[in-house]
Amino acid sequence: MHHFFKSFLQTMLGSFRRISRATKNEMSVEDLHSESWIMADAISKRRGFDIDFSDLDDASLIMRSINVEHVKRGH
Repeated sequence: MHHFFKSFLQTMLGSFRRISRATKNEMSVEDLHSESWIMADAISKRRGFDIDFSDLDDASLIMRSINVEHVKRGH
């Protein structure tokens, strides 16, 4: 799992940077990396099965959830 998470972080680096800028850098890229792990856990618990970090749909779900939480809602 660690390998897939690390790959996910690298693949989504541009999105993490965009979200960080959208938060006016209140959330750093590193903060968002941690947040993605927390968000993945929350999503996994809600739907009853683990996030697959190598799956593009799951990766997109995590990034959309982070965007909603930190950009749209402003938390």
